[in-house]
Amino acid sequence: MQQPKIETTLDETKGNGMCYLSTWANWICGSQGFSPNELEVDLRDLHDDAARWWAAILAPGEGWRAEIKADGIVYRSPWSICIVASQQFKLRRLASCQDRRDDIRTPPSSEMALEYLSDFCMIHNINTQSSAALAAALHFPYLRCAIATLPLPRPLSHRRSRFKPTNAMPSSDPSSSSAISREMEIFSAESNLLPYYMTLSCNTAGIEALLCGAFFDPQVTCNLVSSWIEPIFEVIDPLVAKSDYKTLTIVMGKRQPKLAALWTGAFISGVAKNIFPHVRIGLLRTEIHSSAWTGTAHSFISLKPTTFVSTETEMLRSDESRLLYLAQCDEHCRLPVSPWKPFGATPLGDTEIEVRQHARCTGHYLQYMGWAWDLIDGPSLENQGFMIGTQDQETCAATTNVLLPDSEEFWLPKSEELSEYATRSIFHWLRVSGWPQAEQNIYSHSWIVSESEGSDDELDDKLGDESSANGHRHDASITKVEDWLGRQ
Repeated sequence: MQQPKIETTLDETKGNGMCYLSTWANWICGSQGFSPNELEVDLRDLHDDAARWWAAILAPGEGWRAEIKADGIVYRSPWSICIVASQQFKLRRLASCQDRRDDIRTPPSSEMALEYLSDFCMIHNINTQSSAALAAALHFPYLRCAIATLPLPRPLSHRRSRFKPTNAMPSSDPSSSSAISREMEIFSAESNLLPYYMTLSCNTAGIEALLCGAFFDPQVTCNLVSSWIEPIFEVIDPLVAKSDYKTLTIVMGKRQPKLAALWTGAFISGVAKNIFPHVRIGLLRTEIHSSAWTGTAHSFISLKPTTFVSTETEMLRSDESRLLYLAQCDEHCRLPVSPWKPFGATPLGDTEIEVRQHARCTGHYLQYMGWAWDLIDGPSLENQGFMIGTQDQETCAATTNVLLPDSEEFWLPKSEELSEYATRSIFHWLRVSGWPQAEQNIYSHSWIVSESEGSDDELDDKLGDESSANGHRHDASITKVEDWLGRQ
């Protein structure tokens, strides 16, 4: 129910393109009853404009539409929905407010829509459900054209409602007035943050990366991923089998408290069902913008280095990888697909020239500065975005009381496939330009060399043949290095 409020904000930002359609939610008149296939929504004495708004929101199919036209193309809002359900909503108002007011054709402003929503939530005492609905609506762009089955609680009939409307509360009751004031402050705060929520919601890759980030741990190296991920699903799978989403929400929220609300929305909208299979096979999405916006981390690349030089002669491979990406060296302009850091260290003499040049520098890491909106007919609009002070990226919360399978024996993974995939992925990214001789025990390992590439001897022969047949490539590389050195 929070979702149309996002729509009105979008339309006011880009030019009003929201309109009511001819479809309405049905009305219950007077003492008229309703069938089991209908869900009654009691609007009490909300005024005509508010009633028209709710009739459009809860209409079967589409009761409203938000779109923007540009260059002759019509763009639908990413939060557009079409209600297809076996049970339809029926609206009820007090006897004195039964007029449908078909003549109301203009949707309300975002401020007025927020007031309609807050009035309804206060009447039925469901303010916390409104926050959960907002969290679910943030996942709608990620779902795209998918069908989502939302586990909505059945509204109480007006004959069984235990709550009184807010205008029936005695104004002299200090506790009631204080509670109402606090709830209005919450709604006002969420309204001010809606532009930031919308930006995050539109970044569908970022939404997936944030959810996958709950499974990331900066201390886990690529060769230990299987041992890290498999026990997690020993806990998650029984909860999923029992459809115990309440406990799952608590577990995932405690894992990364800053994104607990996002996980609440993921379980309500069904997005979590898409995330778990991806993580199970090792596909953890990384996206540095959403990481910066939320102050979280889901890749070792976005973290601060502990120290660049382990000793005078070598460097941690994780720091080496970070410097390669920051320097935008050849073949390292893209983020590594795998978020897991490589193990071990590299002798400085075997690193790229750009890495050696900055090996003893401090402070080389990704730092968020802001973002810009490029305009066609004017300068870019730059903004820092929503930032409360400056803070380091937060990794997942420390888990002192972790649920693990009962066993007195040391736990070993059933399969090393995830570790193999993560290791091959990050080392192929790191060594895309070639392997130093000192790492022969790594590049000849079965996790790195696929069956199609043959044995270690065959690989060496192949490399030797290519070197003999294409000696001019080696000469060209030397020439490029000499040219680079000449420019320094």
